Amino acid sequence: MKTGKYWIGILPHVYYVQKQGKVLLYNTQNGESIHTENPQIIDLLEQMHDRKNLGVINIDETTCNQSSIDVFIKESVSKNICTITEVIADQPKPIQLMPILNLQRDIERLQKEEGRSLGEDVLHYLSDVTIHINHSCELECEQCRNYFMQFFHCSRSFNAENIVFNLLMSFLKQLTFTLIRRLSITGGNIFLYPHFAELITFLQKEKIRPLFGIHYGNIDSTKMSLLNDFPVEIFVTFPLENDFIDNFDFLSKQKNTKIIFEITSGENYKEAEALISKYAIEHYDYKPFYTGENQDFFKDNIYLTKEDIFSDTVSQRIIFAHQKLNTNFFGKIHLFPNGDIKAHPLKNVLGNYNQEPLVKILEKEMVTNTAWRIIRDQEPCNECLYQFLCPSPSYYEWALNKSNLCNINP
Repeated sequence: MKTGKYWIGILPHVYYVQKQGKVLLYNTQNGESIHTENPQIIDLLEQMHDRKNLGVINIDETTCNQSSIDVFIKESVSKNICTITEVIADQPKPIQLMPILNLQRDIERLQKEEGRSLGEDVLHYLSDVTIHINHSCELECEQCRNYFMQFFHCSRSFNAENIVFNLLMSFLKQLTFTLIRRLSITGGNIFLYPHFAELITFLQKEKIRPLFGIHYGNIDSTKMSLLNDFPVEIFVTFPLENDFIDNFDFLSKQKNTKIIFEITSGENYKEAEALISKYAIEHYDYKPFYTGENQDFFKDNIYLTKEDIFSDTVSQRIIFAHQKLNTNFFGKIHLFPNGDIKAHPLKNVLGNYNQEPLVKILEKEMVTNTAWRIIRDQEPCNECLYQFLCPSPSYYEWALNKSNLCNINP
């Protein structure tokens, strides 16, 4: 028997956030969303999110027929955000099992559990390792130094010129017990590393296939042949050095090579396009580079807009991850020539591989949190509806010393 009443519920795949009297409902399956500041609608949504109501509340026909609520119900149903069914006597209330953030290895939980070590499975967290084998470089271009100092800190910050070969072998062997997805080897000019040929022999013997990072000014066609079995990324900084232009003809013929253009301005982008066209470069990418003086370039090309945020569907898993860890940096570390290990080149040293086991060093990152768990919990992000829809903080926030890079909360 019909009763003239209705069950209205919010579907479990919908992300709900309320800040400063505004509400966002976001469908994590299709990217549809609803924004509202209507107090009546917000009240209904709060009731749905009350645990005792299990995602579903009862409303009568009079409430349903109110203009604003009627419009909301029709829109939310069409966007697969809410569901509404008529109450039928003797039939039970439907329920929606609302998702709960439940990260099994959450740091706060591990700290509270007796007998559990923070480093118990920490090696399994490693996903991306960059090894800086040296900081020797004969180039004098300012752009090159700026690049390495900003992203790798390989040039002037360490007492050791080259990483000790035995330490490098030990570190690489330990990585074979991890589940890393990306291993990179870079430095100043890696071809100046005195044990470079030995390193290549070791990698081939152990069937380790890292990616090598090289500045285009350090290309040596003879030594590049040593890297035929490995993927290579060539970093190109502007302004271009005339002495090295011919290197592009050589690089364009290398099947295992990808060229990364460091872009600081619109003019750089045009120069890169011209090189790609002239030398028929097939494998390339662009990477914005902050010089300290090109804020306008970043505002025009890098800062997010609301349209950018909603251009792709963000899954519920990613939204939950953004609330607990940094998806750009979690699981990443850098090993420097003197044995120092950092979670990010611009952050503090976690420990030295010469002095401490890798497990202990990674455990420090889990506790001190220099990069792995940096999230958008600072102003103005913590008051923004899109706080966890946005990507995690990146290199650029730290380089610009700005917590948000968007045109929504400038």
